[in-house]
Amino acid sequence: MKVSVYYEEVSNYVEKHYLVRPSIKQVDDKTLSIEYTPHKFIPAISVVVRIEAMRKDVICMSYECSKAISLLISGAITHIERQIPQGIEIDTDSKRINVYPENVTELKNVLAYLSLSGVHFSESGMEITLDMN
Repeated sequence: MKVSVYYEEVSNYVEKHYLVRPSIKQVDDKTLSIEYTPHKFIPAISVVVRIEAMRKDVICMSYECSKAISLLISGAITHIERQIPQGIEIDTDSKRINVYPENVTELKNVLAYLSLSGVHFSESGMEITLDMN
């Protein structure tokens, strides 16, 4: 089973709820570029996210950004740490994100019937491949 999440949908959702519109673009099959321009006189904020490895029990990702953006991300993560779902680990020192789907409460019901087998970025969106258990 394939599930598609289109970048346009994500941008629309973020804009509607947070009043900012990110630009999301595929770099390659496993890499995504996310950019936001806060104001025409302020340089764009850019983060590149890459899927490093994936198994059924863990998705390992990394991100690249400037030192200034890294400090902003670190501060934001510290501020919202209690709101990050259990099963998602963000290490701002090494710029790594590990997601343990079976430990994320919001995914437990879905994963009782489906298992994650692939995540790929395309030109228009992200494709998630799931296998039925």
